[in-house]
Amino acid sequence: MKLLFKIILIILLISNKSFAKAGKGELKLDKYTLEQFLIYIYAEQPDKNIGNNLKANPLVFSVDENGWSSMYYYCNFDQCLDANVERQAKLGCEKSSNFVPCWTFARKKRVVWKNSINKKNLNLSPYIKQGKLYVAKILQEKGFYDGDIYELEGIKDTIEKNEIINNNQTDISSTNNNKSLSDQIKDLKDLYDSGALTKEEFEKAKKKILN
Repeated sequence: MKLLFKIILIILLISNKSFAKAGKGELKLDKYTLEQFLIYIYAEQPDKNIGNNLKANPLVFSVDENGWSSMYYYCNFDQCLDANVERQAKLGCEKSSNFVPCWTFARKKRVVWKNSINKKNLNLSPYIKQGKLYVAKILQEKGFYDGDIYELEGIKDTIEKNEIINNNQTDISSTNNNKSLSDQIKDLKDLYDSGALTKEEFEKAKKKILN
């Protein structure tokens, strides 16, 4: 009986490994898939059942050979079992891709898909703090994306917000000489209330006016 159990266990392990292959080839992610990968790598949409006191971490990201469809999973605990998750990601990806073959693109924060430029596993952990734009540039340099990274969701929104803030700060500076101190602070408060300025930016600008 024990021998039979061991044989079944070995078969299951071999079966799981057959689904856990990293992709190879000149993969080009489309805009939506790269946006999904950035969501994955920054763990922006963890499992809806995750508790507020638990931390979500990227676990596996699977993508089809065309770069059009993907499936990813998070690990919602400090330690989690991931023996079968690559198989689940592969099958889920292939279902959404109309059964175009899918392979593992990333394990946790490491891109494991090999192409002519990315010949070794690419660890993104050191770059994540630099922001989405920086990570997107690295993926583009590694040959995984040919589009305009400044049009990606999340990156485009951040750039537009910074432009609004810079324009507002310029407007504030140009009108300082023509308005009273109270009017300048009121205008600044209006910008803060509208959401154009963060609290930190509001306090910094107010301090500048008062000084």
